[in-house]
Amino acid sequence: MKILLIRNDNIGDLVCTTPAIEALRKKYQDAKIDIVVNSLNSFVVENNPFLDKIYIYTKTKHKKRLNDKIAALIEKTKILYKIKKEKYDICVIFRSSYSKNAGLFAKVSNAKEIIGIDEKNQASFVTIKVPQKQINEIKLCYEILKPLDVKECDEKTFFLPNHKNSLYSNFIFFHISSRIEQNQLSKDKICQILSYIKTKTINIIITAEDSDFAKQISQITKVKYLQTKNLQELASYIYEAKFLITLDGGIAHLAPAMGVDTLILFGKTDINRWKPISCSAKCVVLQDETKIAENINLEEIYSNIENFL
Repeated sequence: MKILLIRNDNIGDLVCTTPAIEALRKKYQDAKIDIVVNSLNSFVVENNPFLDKIYIYTKTKHKKRLNDKIAALIEKTKILYKIKKEKYDICVIFRSSYSKNAGLFAKVSNAKEIIGIDEKNQASFVTIKVPQKQINEIKLCYEILKPLDVKECDEKTFFLPNHKNSLYSNFIFFHISSRIEQNQLSKDKICQILSYIKTKTINIIITAEDSDFAKQISQITKVKYLQTKNLQELASYIYEAKFLITLDGGIAHLAPAMGVDTLILFGKTDINRWKPISCSAKCVVLQDETKIAENINLEEIYSNIENFL
């Protein structure tokens, strides 16, 4: 049997899919199980032992220059041709909402059965429609596999970085970036949290996508800022961390999947949908009733930091 999986959205979403992938492999040990991912989230499954082949395409919207967009389109066309030649028996779309690219890969697979969430935009090509449910993303992935008689059996989220850097082994990492405004913390609040941690240990590192903001924090608090090129490089350092404090984002899912204890400060994120579960690490999520990260009580943050020390 040949099974094609499609998960072409965000890093955290793909991490949430890994327990279901493991369960699928347990059920169909001799099957060929391949997956379509994009160039930004592909590193999540590069070392996943439950997959056979990984198709990696680049979204044209992620390229600025016309030549790069054309090159990405040509490469995607080659991947579509390879998928068409494989003649998959089953295609599984691990997405709760319609994606033009996911639909394209699914249709090209010519699979006898295409499984996906019952969503009006993809109704024409999904042959087995799974009811949409407001549950944790990890649980939803299992629901999508129910038509294949795949059952949850204590699988864990899984991520293994290509490299492990022990330079800051046993340090506390604080990732201070988040793309969404309601998920962000002010400079003052970040500095207060860092000042509190400094009363416990000097082994602290801050990381961020916004380097200018991080440098300002570092200058004020005298806490080292570790600049990394991407989340993949960041994960290589966090792998041996004492624990991680982070705002919502991909690293909030990657760290627990590596077995790193994690304290997550949520803002507007749906905690029931996106709280990391089924991970091998201790993971605590804090969220204020206003769903604004800045409003999370400092004493509650300090208390949880104490529990991680």
